[in-house]
Amino acid sequence: WSAQPEEKQVPDLVGLDVAQAGNLVSGDFTVEQIDEARETDPIGVVIRTDPVAGARVDKGSTITLVVSTGPAPRVLPELTGLSFAEALSKLEGMGLLVEYAEPVYDENVAKDIVLAWTVPDSPALVAGGTVLKGTTVSVVVSAGPAPRTVPDLTDMALADAAAALQALGLAITEAPQEFSNEIGQGRVIRQDPAPGGSVERGSTVTVAISKGQDLVNLPDLTGLDMAGVEAALAGAGFALDSVQGDPTQTLIAVYVDGVLAPPGHVAVRGAKVQLVYAPTPVPAPIPTP
Repeated sequence: WSAQPEEKQVPDLVGLDVAQAGNLVSGDFTVEQIDEARETDPIGVVIRTDPVAGARVDKGSTITLVVSTGPAPRVLPELTGLSFAEALSKLEGMGLLVEYAEPVYDENVAKDIVLAWTVPDSPALVAGGTVLKGTTVSVVVSAGPAPRTVPDLTDMALADAAAALQALGLAITEAPQEFSNEIGQGRVIRQDPAPGGSVERGSTVTVAISKGQDLVNLPDLTGLDMAGVEAALAGAGFALDSVQGDPTQTLIAVYVDGVLAPPGHVAVRGAKVQLVYAPTPVPAPIPTP
């Protein structure tokens, strides 16, 4: 009986640092270590033993300590072309941190699609490389096409205005044409949005095209009293500016903006009219008896 091997009970080593666990059993057992990745156990902590705690084995037997190496390395996925929401979900699901970098304008990539990404601590890493849990990945997304500054289209022909907008990735549409005393026929009078405004690519700019000057004809005022003259001028689009002489007398001359104008004279709507009447007759002197 005395020749039988001495038995020892395996102590509970789970949760101890591997060095501490080894010291506890080094006099009674031979220690062998196996590493294993664990999400929840710190590096260097004993996860389990073989034989398990409480087992009785011969003194000098081998005890295997399974030791945590911490979370398993993460294999970096390719993120380019994913939406930011997809990239965020993928990285956070792997236990990685996400840094939202400043978006970059891109003419071809839609807004919020990943353009590029890096691991700030290891910039050379690419998809397929490995990192530890908790590593930060910086993601750059597209801000979409850069905004356009609306050009000044005033006094441009419609075709030229359309070409200028098309070159910027903008569209054009026409509002109803309007008279203009300053801008020639067929050219842009005004626009919306105004020049200098900022719009997205593909936006539409509305332009109003000139019909040219709003021209009106001077009516014939012959034989009209003052009330009739005022009504005729207003109805034809003229403004009465001044009256010389006696309006109850014969109308001698009509001027439009200082120029002698006969009936039918063409002028810009709103032109000012000056009327010249004969003076009030002087009563003949009464003969003296």
